[in-house]
Amino acid sequence: MNEAKRYSSMTIKADGLIRSIVSEAEISEAFNLENPPDPHLPRKSVKALWDTGASKSVISEEAAKELNLPISGKVEIVHANGKDDCNQHFVNIYLPSGVNIVGLQVAATKLSEIDVLIGMDIITLGDFALTNKNDRSMFSFRVPSNDEIDYVEQDAATMSKGLGRNEPCWCGSGKKYKLCHGKTIV
Repeated sequence: MNEAKRYSSMTIKADGLIRSIVSEAEISEAFNLENPPDPHLPRKSVKALWDTGASKSVISEEAAKELNLPISGKVEIVHANGKDDCNQHFVNIYLPSGVNIVGLQVAATKLSEIDVLIGMDIITLGDFALTNKNDRSMFSFRVPSNDEIDYVEQDAATMSKGLGRNEPCWCGSGKKYKLCHGKTIV
């Protein structure tokens, strides 16, 4: 019997244009969510900054100390201010609406104003979208990835509705629609 895929998703809405994506989160030492330790390991509530320019996620040294996280190794990280040798730890990251990242290896470094920096190692696990419409921002994240999002294809499909194949293409290229954007629509 085929089991339905389980998706977890979260959305953050804000009035105005947002300049950075910050969400609530919790972190703990890593453990299998299906078989949690007894008693439960402590969790720390944190602010998490989503950073598409960071290849890996990191946590603050303060959070690692507060949670007494075991060190799993050392790693050198490169950032805007240079390089640091950092301890590595395995953590679980709990995002809003039940989006949980389990057993992630992160580096612990100095962070200001946040305790978690969410990098591409998490972002690439799913679908990530940020929209700004009518002076309202919306950020959504879903794991695992569910669909390909292609705004070019969506725009072409929307613009071509009711357009004849021999009419000039909506994009202004001067070509007939069937020889331009009409070629890409299946």
